[in-house]
Amino acid sequence: MKKSLTLILSIIILITSKYTYAQGDRFGTLQKVKPFAIKTNTLNYIFNTPNVYLEYSLSDRHSVQVCYANFNQGWYINSENSGNMFTLEYRTYRPARRSRNRLYYAPYVRFQNLFVDGDGGVLQINQPGLGFLLGKEYRLVGDWLYLDAHLGINYIRAKYKIISQDNPNIAPNPQIPFTIYDLGARVGLSLTYRLGAINGSKTK
Repeated sequence: MKKSLTLILSIIILITSKYTYAQGDRFGTLQKVKPFAIKTNTLNYIFNTPNVYLEYSLSDRHSVQVCYANFNQGWYINSENSGNMFTLEYRTYRPARRSRNRLYYAPYVRFQNLFVDGDGGVLQINQPGLGFLLGKEYRLVGDWLYLDAHLGINYIRAKYKIISQDNPNIAPNPQIPFTIYDLGARVGLSLTYRLGAINGSKTK
């Protein structure tokens, strides 16, 4: 887990280090920017789930965002779980130009792969899904530290199967494998570190 997060952060730092802040002209307009943001959802740590987001601004209104989260043991009762989650979002901000607080909406796709170690063995759960998100970004400090609050829904297709059993003499559960379809909620409160203003926005 730690190696995966370290690798991802190293790649982010390597990419963003190639961009430099542009000097503003007398009107305070940036000629060249670093359209990156690094985030982490603070609520996920309640469930022992480290996560990192990378957002890349396509324009002053639109951006794409990718997320990686690593599930750790602890949030299934009497079991241990591990796994990974990847999310891809396409965001649209309103108003377009950088302001102190901005609303946004974002459709997204997500894939989760979980391994649950319970009393009888290890259960694998594959969960591809898609959803829609509404949120608001609040400026906290200058033009670099923000709070991102969002709420959304997601539709998942979860496939369960047993990949190992503790006692091979016990017959496997005839109800597994199986697939369920479900609606869920997505809630987040992310700290955001922005590396530069959107192209054409004011520095004020």
